[in-house]
Amino acid sequence: MSELSVNQEQDGSIALLNTPFERDGTKIANRLVAQPMERSASTQKGELTSELISEYITLAKGHWGILHVEAMSVTSQYRSRKGQLVLDDATSRDLKDLLVKMWECAPETKYIVQLTVPGVVTGDGLEKSTIISSVHDANPAIKLLSDGDIDGIIDAFKHAIDLAIDAGIDGIDIKACHGYLGAEFLRPANTRPGPYGGSIENRTRFFKELVIHARNAANNAGKKDFLLGSRVSVAEYIIGGIGTAGPCEFIEDLAEVKHIASMLCAWGENFINVTAGIPAQVPEITRPVKNVPWGIWNHFRLTKAIKDHLSSEGQHPAIIGSAYSMLGKDLPHYAGKNIMDEAVDLIGLGRQVLADPAYPEKLFSCSQQINFCKGCGSCAQLLREQQHVGCAFYNPAFKSSLRT
Repeated sequence: MSELSVNQEQDGSIALLNTPFERDGTKIANRLVAQPMERSASTQKGELTSELISEYITLAKGHWGILHVEAMSVTSQYRSRKGQLVLDDATSRDLKDLLVKMWECAPETKYIVQLTVPGVVTGDGLEKSTIISSVHDANPAIKLLSDGDIDGIIDAFKHAIDLAIDAGIDGIDIKACHGYLGAEFLRPANTRPGPYGGSIENRTRFFKELVIHARNAANNAGKKDFLLGSRVSVAEYIIGGIGTAGPCEFIEDLAEVKHIASMLCAWGENFINVTAGIPAQVPEITRPVKNVPWGIWNHFRLTKAIKDHLSSEGQHPAIIGSAYSMLGKDLPHYAGKNIMDEAVDLIGLGRQVLADPAYPEKLFSCSQQINFCKGCGSCAQLLREQQHVGCAFYNPAFKSSLRT
């Protein structure tokens, strides 16, 4: 990627990334965000293990502006992997204890938990579910959720939100990306009858209930600076997916998803984490590769489109951008330029988090060599195989777990 080569020593981007970001009384220590990277290493009950606790303490020592705890299912009935974490009555104490340990390492970092139900994004041996009848019709083994089932999932989400706030979390991400159940609600292809499909009001009802509940719960707990948002695949690049204009459309049209972003903010979200694609179906969209820079620029374009729209509506949530990991040593320059151009506020890193959990600390101190993500795909392979996820390029223990 020689065309991305720049002189970082002259552009001051590293210093810019180390500046605080403040919006509506919420202060974030720096501009770097550790994205929610599912590690598939819980106990059979969805509890934290000693290995996971150690990994998160190590991650906290990187002194990120925001650190996401990985996607946690709100119910043990539906899990994306056999090792996915669950947030319920049996596991909430684990989250509270983990937060205490991370605060001891980096009290300035904001800690966010991502809450989800996987839907069709599940591994072998786990129950797949959907709200879209055509998905069930194509594969009857995928459970078609009834309105009653959805009501139960909403109740489970609300309970998990309450548990997370009681544990002391700084923020919650209600997942709406990468093919998980939340994203299905927002698709134009969601034409199901009843209260959860068809019109945009019905397709956003799931999120409206959860966002309003979470904001009220945070306010009641005295958390006026609580971070609340969603990671959204604003363009899924499937027929009838988010970012199209109708159930049979495939050409990108962002008009509706921009409106959805405005609705999320009106209900109480103060950050939007922009991503794209569905890794299980269009992995090259979600995880761009080095030799096709278009994939990186596409994420930047989508992020700017959402930010520009919200600004034009007088809404100013924190906008987190994605797809920076493949930029390697040139990451600070492009991230800094996007911030300066008001195309993004915070820089989200995913694969780079696994390659080097101490990335911010090393970048800002300029004292240690950074392990840059190589884009080898081993972390995605481990996730597909339901193995403990980590960086196999730099850690031989994860490499030995890969199936050949």
